[in-house]
Amino acid sequence: MALTEGTRIIYSAAPEFGIPMTVQAAKTVKRGDALTVHSDGTVRAADSDDGDQVRLIAGEDGNAGEKIPCYWMAVIDGFTGGTEAGAVYLSSTAGEYTVTADTDAQDTNTIIGYVLTETKILVLPGVRADSTAAGG
Repeated sequence: MALTEGTRIIYSAAPEFGIPMTVQAAKTVKRGDALTVHSDGTVRAADSDDGDQVRLIAGEDGNAGEKIPCYWMAVIDGFTGGTEAGAVYLSSTAGEYTVTADTDAQDTNTIIGYVLTETKILVLPGVRADSTAAGG
């Protein structure tokens, strides 16, 4: 079953990680987006079809060129259709999440979090090794 997005709310984030950190957006992002980091240090919404690896979570909406708070991990509320303890993956839609692993070769299929309740997910993008569906 897919996660259906509603209004995203950053429910909590772990202060022991020294967050939020402020990063410049390369493109428009919305609060809760899964973000990838460019070599120039800017962030944009990650997309599994592009083979992006998730590094941060957007703390608020932002336009290209704006500095936004970002988190290393977060609990995000505002979804429907989650099954408790299910794995969360990066979606093929930029910035979004899914409970179905991508199977196309070279697409990202790293587990980046877990479903806590039907409406909440825990996103921990840096706790697993990067991978692609091809086993990369």
